[in-house]
Amino acid sequence: MASAHSPSSASAAADAEERLACAVLAAQVLALREEFRVVALSDQIWTASETLTRLADPAAAVDAATLEQVARMLETHAFLQAQSFDRASQMADTVATGLRALAASERPPGARLAALDLLGLYVCEEQRRVHDAVVNPMPDSPRETS
Repeated sequence: MASAHSPSSASAAADAEERLACAVLAAQVLALREEFRVVALSDQIWTASETLTRLADPAAAVDAATLEQVARMLETHAFLQAQSFDRASQMADTVATGLRALAASERPPGARLAALDLLGLYVCEEQRRVHDAVVNPMPDSPRETS
């Protein structure tokens, strides 16, 4: 059965699709905020600081194995921080690109940003996961009653 779509229903569908794209961008910003929280100082930094403080005391003895362990720990931490920063940068760039597309003054009349348009911008799995969670929300799981 064929159905005809009026211009107003097509416009309403395009508006709904653009609202969905905005919801995806909003979710990406929330994920970005979480990414920045992950970058906070960890126990590893405190361990390194305590070890170095002990080294500053001439009476303290710190063995080479402890120093090597702290060095590896800091290298690992720096690597993880760099990965986290790279992900955050990629996520922020995607949101900025989406916002520019929404604000573009050269958009043809009636052109809308769709959630599908954002898929080509993603460079990490986290972005795709956030996108899918907004576009295809999971039904609420049943609550237990007592």
